[in-house]
Formats: sequence, structure tokens, C-alpha cells
Amino acid sequence: MTIRQYIVRRTNWSRGVMFAWMLGIMVLAAIEPAHWHGPSADRVPWFFASLAVALALIALIYWRTRCPRCGNRFRRDAWFAQRSKFWSATYDRCAHCGVSLDEPM
Repeated sequence: MTIRQYIVRRTNWSRGVMFAWMLGIMVLAAIEPAHWHGPSADRVPWFFASLAVALALIALIYWRTRCPRCGNRFRRDAWFAQRSKFWSATYDRCAHCGVSLDEPM
């Protein structure tokens, strides 16, 4: 596995967390719509609390993804360059130590 594949895998994990959160919210809204609309709409704080938990998990995944050579976190540029189809520049090296992202872990 290369470092680039490692970054992509971690990014996919974070996308999976957000997908699971969205799916869970949609299922809950489909099962009991009265919790979201109407006089008993007291579940809205749970929505924001669950969103905060999902975003905290994503931040934890990003925070734990580090360069195997120097141990520093990858910058935001690396995340966007690996997963975005609209990013114009390529990101091929660690910003801290200069290791190529195509080298094996």
C-alpha cells in the first residue's frame, strides 16, 4: 500500500461516517416524521448533537492520519488533491519531509 492509497482510504472512511450519519437521519425521519415536524418536534437538538458527533469523528480520522516518515499530519491540500476531481494542482509530496506519496508505507 502506498501513502497515497492510505490517504484515500482514510478519506473514504470519513465519507463513510458522513454517509452513515445521513442515512441514519433519513431512516429516523422516515420512521417517525412527528419527531421532526409538528408539536412534538423536540428532537431537533438530537439532530445537531448527532451532527457534532459525526463531524468530531471525521476530524479524529483526519487528525490521526499522519505521514509514516516524519509523523506530521498531512495538510488540507493533500486531502483535497487526493479526492477532488476539480483540484487543478497535484499533491505528490509530504509538505514537511518531502516523501513522495507514491512510496510504499
